[in-house]
Amino acid sequence: MLDMYLFENSQLLEQIQNRVLELKDAESFDDEAINEIFRAMHTIKGSSGVMMFDEITAVAHKLEDVFYYLRESKPSNVPHLELVELVLAVTDFISGEMDKLSAGGTADGKAESLIGKIDDFLIKIKDDSKEEAGKVIAGNVYEEPTQFYIAPLATNPTHYYKVYITFKKDTELVNIHAFKAVRALKDVAEDMLFFPENILSGDEAVSEDILENGFKILIQTGKSEEEVKNLIGIGYDIEKVDVYECNYAEFNLGFVSDDFQIQIDLDSSVEEIRERRQAPGDFVVKSKDHGKVTLAKDKKAGGEKSTYISVEVGKIDTLMKLLGELISKESDRLENPELLTKIQNVVRSMRMVPLTTMFQKMNRIVFDVSRKLGKDVEFEMTGDDMEVDRSIVESISDPLMHLVRNAVDHGIEMPDERIRAGKADRGKVTLSAREESGKILISVTDNGRGLDRDKILAKARIQGFIEDNKSDSDYIDKEVFNFITLPGFTTNEEVTEYSGRGVGMDVVMKNLQKLGGTLDIDSTKGQGSTMTIKI
Repeated sequence: MLDMYLFENSQLLEQIQNRVLELKDAESFDDEAINEIFRAMHTIKGSSGVMMFDEITAVAHKLEDVFYYLRESKPSNVPHLELVELVLAVTDFISGEMDKLSAGGTADGKAESLIGKIDDFLIKIKDDSKEEAGKVIAGNVYEEPTQFYIAPLATNPTHYYKVYITFKKDTELVNIHAFKAVRALKDVAEDMLFFPENILSGDEAVSEDILENGFKILIQTGKSEEEVKNLIGIGYDIEKVDVYECNYAEFNLGFVSDDFQIQIDLDSSVEEIRERRQAPGDFVVKSKDHGKVTLAKDKKAGGEKSTYISVEVGKIDTLMKLLGELISKESDRLENPELLTKIQNVVRSMRMVPLTTMFQKMNRIVFDVSRKLGKDVEFEMTGDDMEVDRSIVESISDPLMHLVRNAVDHGIEMPDERIRAGKADRGKVTLSAREESGKILISVTDNGRGLDRDKILAKARIQGFIEDNKSDSDYIDKEVFNFITLPGFTTNEEVTEYSGRGVGMDVVMKNLQKLGGTLDIDSTKGQGSTMTIKI
């Protein structure tokens, strides 16, 4: 539950942030955006309440109040940028708490101050809407849940079955055959569990377990026992299929796999089983440590945390089709390397993710930094639909973040300076991606002041990066620009929150070198700069 809570809510937070940044320059949020943010906060509030993360629940409910009021009262003169910053502050708080939970910690942050700001904002927009004073709307009341029940999809009539599959002892790739059975039941299942769970992990112990103890399935379906048995089928790999109907309470017990051993009694007579008040073919749960309960967060602290990614359904369907071919051609799989290559390519493609999410994070950085520095900066992104391996996205996220901050801080001038230079007071940062000769190229371009060759050379001499016997003319522009990537080099006279400490670009270079990547710098004084990551 914790894993899915984190996964689903991170997607909702990403959705909210993207929508807010998309409309940050608008006069106000439109009805569609208001409804979308309200629904997302309502969902986060509810799931956080179930998980008993009280501070997240409280702050989500408070922001939901704001959008409930916007939806119902439709007030005018709402300070839009203030609301944008408030929503982003809430998403930051919740994301921070979720990061703690993901690392096995506790959601111990305090939302009191942030809730106070939201309250003040809500009071202000209510006071400013005098023309709406006569309109009374129902309050957005949150009733704390006292009992939670998560029910599976049910049809009428519906049946619950315990299925036990015995494979022949000489069956190869038995885990794949077990998966084939699950796949056969997928379209008729309203709810389904199976054990062992990790049948596609490639773990030899899993196959040995299935051969020795059988493969167990719990399924809820509208089909009869005979239909379930026929769907699985008894072929050259399956020796026997046993199907027993049970009630929902028995079905809902599920499987426990960490500290428990699951067994099935197929040897005793029906009379003996009834005497023990046990259903025929029942899965008997025998605890090694009776009464021991392990909380999810305790398990996470000591083990590896689960990682989830969204995968395009079409890729999974292709993989399933290829696996089906592999099973049907099991005997000649070694003579069919093309099929294995196709499967390998599909699996690899499932690790590919579009750059959109990472690019949107850079949009947020441009917004935050420009607001704090008093600059007006437009953000544009192109090529963000290009897909790359998720490990590359994770590796270049920090270097790219620094380049984007630099573009806003060092590159883009203050509005009055831009006007004096004959430019529009609004600057622009463009993030683009493209593929070229087998390389991924990601560029950060700004239309700011550009790099000052003479200033860089002067600083480089003072800091000892230039040999005494060399003149400035001995260096071409690209060589001069590369000085800014050396450890400790800076041209900033003033230390700000974002730059001027002599660190940063050298870290960018180190991170890129680990990936076998490079940084190409191109700049024209007074016109702007382009920093291109090549991987």
